[in-house]
Amino acid sequence: MAEAGYARPFRANRQKSLPSHCMKLVGVLLAIMLSGCSGEKSKFPTATVQGSVTIDGAAVKEGTIQFMPEGGVSGQPCQATIANGQYVAKNAPVGKVRALFTITRPTGKMITEYSSTYPEIENLVPEQYRSGVPITVSGNDNIPFDLKTASEPDQKQ
Repeated sequence: MAEAGYARPFRANRQKSLPSHCMKLVGVLLAIMLSGCSGEKSKFPTATVQGSVTIDGAAVKEGTIQFMPEGGVSGQPCQATIANGQYVAKNAPVGKVRALFTITRPTGKMITEYSSTYPEIENLVPEQYRSGVPITVSGNDNIPFDLKTASEPDQKQ
């Protein structure tokens, strides 16, 4: 029989279900972001944006770039794949947007957390670009990004 005032620990149950909740949240967020790049006609102005992504002049092998509306711009976020330093984003919102980069690589180490083992991933996006780069999409634009590891954010247009 349990002592008075003693409650059974809840933490153990939460640890087992946390990864599944996180995975569901990631899935929902990914579905929302990808819906902005679908082939459907948007009710907001969109454009095709393409260009290159480099870090200190070296082409980014793989990653993603997202275009998030900001500053009162209406529209849905859009995401595109970066492959061999190039990207093409269809249906990017027109106006002021923030370009966000996801560029990672495995470190070769394994991490165990909540009874799950997975590869450790290193974020390659230089610190000053992790909150994104503000740009203006005016139409079907070619916008190259050269992310510098030792300077202020810079983007060529």
